[in-house]
Amino acid sequence: MSEMTITEELKKLKLLEKRMAKNCEEIERYSSLLSNEKPIFDTEAKQREEVRKLIQSNQDLEKEYCRIKAMIDYTNLVTVVQIEDEKRTIHSWLCILRKTGGLLIKTYKSLSTNEASRSQMRFRDKEGAQPMVIRLYDENDKRAGERKWEDLTSGKTIEGRLEVVNATTQLQEPPTV
Repeated sequence: MSEMTITEELKKLKLLEKRMAKNCEEIERYSSLLSNEKPIFDTEAKQREEVRKLIQSNQDLEKEYCRIKAMIDYTNLVTVVQIEDEKRTIHSWLCILRKTGGLLIKTYKSLSTNEASRSQMRFRDKEGAQPMVIRLYDENDKRAGERKWEDLTSGKTIEGRLEVVNATTQLQEPPTV
């Protein structure tokens, strides 16, 4: 196989999906007919053969899709990329971009005095004084954490860097099983 980049092979996956979908449309169209209809391929036998060929084509396309996808996944697992001051695999950066980055943003947004403030009204001492709300986190750390993960996941940092990496990184063959 010639050296292909992640970006080129991702495009190929989309093409394979489209070809399989087109074959499915043709299979649906050719896989039956009315008893008083003339087959599109002149005879029922020829039309059955065309349906068989389309099914075989999709089976072959599926194998090619899985082969390429395995190479992309393996490459993502073993290729380390530095973004800002942190080194992680492409796979790890994609996890952050797609899921865990948002969860970490939510983690920092969860730091608040809201719960204690709601409880404050219910608990007064004998003289009617309200207890004080005590913040058990540093507000500057909260803002810095939110900002870090929002900047990373906003699209300009991780996506921009991975776009360049994907365009220049050659796929690697996974070990055979």
